[in-house]
Amino acid sequence: MQLERGKKGSRSVVGLGLIEYQGKYSTAEPSRANHLAYLETLVAFVNWLLARDYDIRFVIGDGSCDRPVTEEFKSLLRTRLGTYDEERVIEQPIASAQQLLLQLAATDLVVATRFHNVLMALLLNKPVISICFHHKCASLMEQMGLSEYCHDINHMNADRLIEQFQDVERNAERLKSLIRQKVEQSRKALDEQYNLIFKRL
Repeated sequence: MQLERGKKGSRSVVGLGLIEYQGKYSTAEPSRANHLAYLETLVAFVNWLLARDYDIRFVIGDGSCDRPVTEEFKSLLRTRLGTYDEERVIEQPIASAQQLLLQLAATDLVVATRFHNVLMALLLNKPVISICFHHKCASLMEQMGLSEYCHDINHMNADRLIEQFQDVERNAERLKSLIRQKVEQSRKALDEQYNLIFKRL
Protein backbone atom coordinates (compact mmCIF):
# COMPACT_ATOMS: atom_id res chain seq x y z
CA MET A 1 0.00 0.00 0.00
CA GLN A 2 1.38 3.41 -0.92
CA LEU A 3 1.01 6.48 1.21
CA GLU A 4 -1.93 8.71 0.43
CA ARG A 5 -0.78 11.31 -2.09
CA GLY A 6 -1.31 15.02 -1.62
CA LYS A 7 -3.47 15.28 -4.71
CA LYS A 8 -4.58 12.94 -7.44
CA GLY A 9 -1.76 12.00 -9.81
CA SER A 10 1.00 13.60 -7.73
CA ARG A 11 3.96 11.77 -6.23
CA SER A 12 4.24 11.11 -2.52
CA VAL A 13 6.71 13.45 -0.84
CA VAL A 14 9.19 12.32 1.80
CA GLY A 15 10.52 15.05 4.05
CA LEU A 16 14.24 14.64 4.76
CA GLY A 17 15.80 16.55 7.65
CA LEU A 18 19.59 16.55 7.94
CA ILE A 19 21.88 17.77 10.70
CA GLU A 20 25.50 18.95 10.76
CA TYR A 21 26.56 15.94 12.75
CA GLN A 22 29.95 15.41 14.31
CA GLY A 23 28.78 13.09 17.05
CA LYS A 24 29.21 15.63 19.82
CA TYR A 25 25.83 14.81 21.32
CA SER A 26 25.96 11.03 21.12
CA THR A 27 29.50 9.72 21.31
CA ALA A 28 32.62 10.51 23.29
CA GLU A 29 34.77 10.32 20.16
CA PRO A 30 33.05 12.05 17.22
CA SER A 31 34.55 11.29 13.84
CA ARG A 32 34.29 12.42 10.26
CA ALA A 33 33.79 8.77 9.32
CA ASN A 34 30.50 8.61 11.24
CA HIS A 35 29.31 11.77 9.54
CA LEU A 36 30.11 10.38 6.09
CA ALA A 37 28.41 7.08 6.94
CA TYR A 38 25.32 9.08 7.92
CA LEU A 39 25.29 10.92 4.59
CA GLU A 40 26.11 7.84 2.50
CA THR A 41 23.26 5.90 4.08
CA LEU A 42 20.80 8.67 3.36
CA VAL A 43 22.08 8.98 -0.23
CA ALA A 44 21.36 5.27 -0.74
CA PHE A 45 17.93 5.78 0.82
CA VAL A 46 17.12 8.76 -1.40
CA ASN A 47 18.28 6.82 -4.47
CA TRP A 48 15.87 4.04 -3.50
CA LEU A 49 13.03 6.56 -3.03
CA LEU A 50 13.63 8.28 -6.36
CA ALA A 51 13.67 4.93 -8.16
CA ARG A 52 10.24 4.22 -6.67
CA ASP A 53 8.65 7.49 -7.76
CA TYR A 54 8.82 9.47 -4.53
CA ASP A 55 9.82 13.11 -4.38
CA ILE A 56 12.12 14.43 -1.65
CA ARG A 57 11.67 17.67 0.29
CA PHE A 58 14.59 18.92 2.36
CA VAL A 59 13.41 20.12 5.76
CA ILE A 60 15.89 22.71 7.04
CA GLY A 61 15.59 22.79 10.82
CA ASP A 62 18.43 25.24 11.42
CA GLY A 63 19.36 27.41 8.45
CA SER A 64 22.85 28.38 9.64
CA CYS A 65 23.89 24.79 10.42
CA ASP A 66 21.79 22.59 8.16
CA ARG A 67 22.24 24.40 4.88
CA PRO A 68 25.95 23.49 4.55
CA VAL A 69 25.26 19.82 5.28
CA THR A 70 22.37 19.90 2.80
CA GLU A 71 24.74 21.23 0.13
CA GLU A 72 27.27 18.54 1.07
CA PHE A 73 24.53 15.93 0.78
CA LYS A 74 23.41 17.18 -2.64
CA SER A 75 27.00 17.11 -3.89
CA LEU A 76 27.39 13.54 -2.67
CA LEU A 77 24.06 12.64 -4.27
CA ARG A 78 25.27 13.92 -7.65
CA THR A 79 28.55 12.03 -7.25
CA ARG A 80 26.90 8.74 -6.37
CA LEU A 81 23.87 8.92 -8.68
CA GLY A 82 25.34 10.81 -11.62
CA THR A 83 22.27 12.43 -13.12
CA TYR A 84 18.82 12.59 -11.59
CA ASP A 85 15.78 14.82 -11.94
CA GLU A 86 16.69 17.66 -9.58
CA GLU A 87 13.14 19.02 -9.73
CA ARG A 88 12.12 15.98 -7.69
CA VAL A 89 14.45 17.03 -4.86
CA ILE A 90 12.74 20.10 -3.41
CA GLU A 91 14.62 22.71 -1.43
CA GLN A 92 13.01 25.95 -0.29
CA PRO A 93 14.28 28.47 2.26
CA ILE A 94 12.92 28.24 5.79
CA ALA A 95 13.27 31.35 7.93
CA SER A 96 10.67 30.72 10.64
CA ALA A 97 8.87 28.01 12.56
CA GLN A 98 5.73 28.79 10.55
CA GLN A 99 7.55 28.14 7.26
CA LEU A 100 8.94 24.91 8.68
CA LEU A 101 5.43 23.77 9.60
CA LEU A 102 4.13 24.65 6.13
CA GLN A 103 6.87 22.61 4.48
CA LEU A 104 6.35 19.66 6.80
CA ALA A 105 2.63 19.87 6.00
CA ALA A 106 3.54 19.40 2.31
CA THR A 107 5.01 15.93 3.01
CA ASP A 108 3.47 12.49 3.38
CA LEU A 109 6.13 10.97 5.63
CA VAL A 110 9.16 12.47 7.38
CA VAL A 111 12.65 11.09 8.01
CA ALA A 112 14.36 13.64 10.23
CA THR A 113 17.28 14.06 12.58
CA ARG A 114 16.66 17.28 14.49
CA PHE A 115 14.41 16.86 17.52
CA HIS A 116 12.09 19.76 16.68
CA ASN A 117 11.63 18.54 13.10
CA VAL A 118 10.43 15.20 14.46
CA LEU A 119 8.26 16.90 17.07
CA MET A 120 6.60 19.28 14.60
CA ALA A 121 5.98 16.49 12.11
CA LEU A 122 4.22 14.51 14.83
CA LEU A 123 2.11 17.54 15.74
CA LEU A 124 1.02 17.59 12.08
CA ASN A 125 0.15 13.88 12.33
CA LYS A 126 2.88 12.79 9.94
CA PRO A 127 4.37 9.30 10.26
CA VAL A 128 8.02 9.81 11.23
CA ILE A 129 11.30 7.93 11.26
CA SER A 130 13.69 9.59 13.70
CA ILE A 131 17.43 9.46 13.02
CA CYS A 132 18.35 9.51 16.71
CA PHE A 133 21.45 11.50 17.66
CA HIS A 134 20.46 12.13 21.30
CA HIS A 135 18.48 10.29 23.97
CA LYS A 136 15.78 13.01 23.81
CA CYS A 137 14.89 11.82 20.30
CA ALA A 138 14.50 8.22 21.46
CA SER A 139 12.48 9.38 24.49
CA LEU A 140 10.07 11.33 22.29
CA MET A 141 9.54 8.39 19.95
CA GLU A 142 9.02 6.05 22.92
CA GLN A 143 6.44 8.41 24.40
CA MET A 144 4.62 8.41 21.06
CA GLY A 145 4.68 4.61 20.83
CA LEU A 146 7.05 4.74 17.85
CA SER A 147 10.29 3.30 19.25
CA GLU A 148 10.57 0.81 16.39
CA TYR A 149 10.98 3.77 14.02
CA CYS A 150 14.14 5.09 15.65
CA HIS A 151 17.36 4.75 13.65
CA ASP A 152 20.63 5.21 15.56
CA ILE A 153 22.82 7.83 13.87
CA ASN A 154 25.94 5.95 14.99
CA HIS A 155 24.79 2.71 13.36
CA MET A 156 23.28 3.81 10.06
CA ASN A 157 22.16 1.04 7.72
CA ALA A 158 20.40 1.71 4.43
CA ASP A 159 18.67 -1.68 4.25
CA ARG A 160 17.31 -1.28 7.78
CA LEU A 161 16.14 2.27 7.03
CA ILE A 162 14.33 1.08 3.91
CA GLU A 163 12.68 -1.70 5.95
CA GLN A 164 11.51 0.86 8.50
CA PHE A 165 10.16 3.08 5.75
CA GLN A 166 8.25 0.20 4.16
CA ASP A 167 6.80 -0.74 7.54
CA VAL A 168 5.68 2.85 8.16
CA GLU A 169 4.15 2.93 4.69
CA ARG A 170 2.21 -0.29 5.24
CA ASN A 171 0.91 0.91 8.59
CA ALA A 172 0.48 4.61 7.81
CA GLU A 173 -3.20 4.88 8.73
CA ARG A 174 -2.80 3.00 11.99
CA LEU A 175 0.22 5.12 12.89
CA LYS A 176 -1.63 8.35 12.14
CA SER A 177 -4.39 7.26 14.51
CA LEU A 178 -1.81 6.40 17.19
CA ILE A 179 0.03 9.70 16.74
CA ARG A 180 -3.22 11.66 16.94
CA GLN A 181 -4.12 9.88 20.18
CA LYS A 182 -0.68 10.40 21.74
CA VAL A 183 -0.55 14.07 20.77
CA GLU A 184 -3.95 14.66 22.34
CA GLN A 185 -2.83 12.92 25.55
CA SER A 186 0.29 15.07 25.65
CA ARG A 187 -1.72 18.26 25.10
CA LYS A 188 -4.02 17.38 28.00
CA ALA A 189 -1.08 16.58 30.27
CA LEU A 190 0.57 19.88 29.37
CA ASP A 191 -2.65 21.81 30.04
CA GLU A 192 -2.87 20.16 33.45
CA GLN A 193 0.71 21.15 34.25
CA TYR A 194 0.09 24.77 33.20
CA ASN A 195 -3.10 24.91 35.27
CA LEU A 196 -1.25 23.61 38.31
CA ILE A 197 1.61 26.07 37.86
CA PHE A 198 -0.59 29.13 37.37
CA LYS A 199 -2.84 28.19 40.29
CA ARG A 200 0.21 28.18 42.55
CA LEU A 201 1.31 31.56 41.20
